[in-house]
Amino acid sequence: MSSIEITPLYGSVLALYSLRWTAAIIKQRMTHHVSLGDGSQQFLLNYLQVQRNHPNDVAKIKEAGDPFKSKYWPLLVAVRAHGNLIETAPLVLLLAAFAEYNGAVSSTTLHRVLAAFTVGRILHAELGLNVKNVGIGPGAGPGRQIGMAATMGAIVTLSVKLIARYYQRRCQ
Repeated sequence: MSSIEITPLYGSVLALYSLRWTAAIIKQRMTHHVSLGDGSQQFLLNYLQVQRNHPNDVAKIKEAGDPFKSKYWPLLVAVRAHGNLIETAPLVLLLAAFAEYNGAVSSTTLHRVLAAFTVGRILHAELGLNVKNVGIGPGAGPGRQIGMAATMGAIVTLSVKLIARYYQRRCQ
């Protein structure tokens, strides 16, 4: 009987890492008195209020309309970092568990794929979304590209290995 021993390790690490972003969301929501969401509504309401109160002050309106300068930007970053992790980790972990259970990958390959995915998710958030001023602007650090490449690589690798394993067993 096959067992699943490697996937839970990485699932646990990713679950603990998700708590980092849960805590960041809670902190930002409490700081800015946002009970639900990512602060976008409050940002827009503030922008509209500035437009109404200062219709001829182009500089003030422009600054109020810049989401990167908004006090709600850190909340949006935290929500998206958490969301991006939660959107991708379950699929990769499910594919990994299937692959591990079916013997579609070696333990070494599985460790490499899941380690790359885990590091990629951390880089995506910490050196991608959570970067203040790099390259084209806030939230656009190089970690985003690295993280997405690691995520897509993990999904493709595990999917192809599972499909190959299926056909390998059917053709025996």
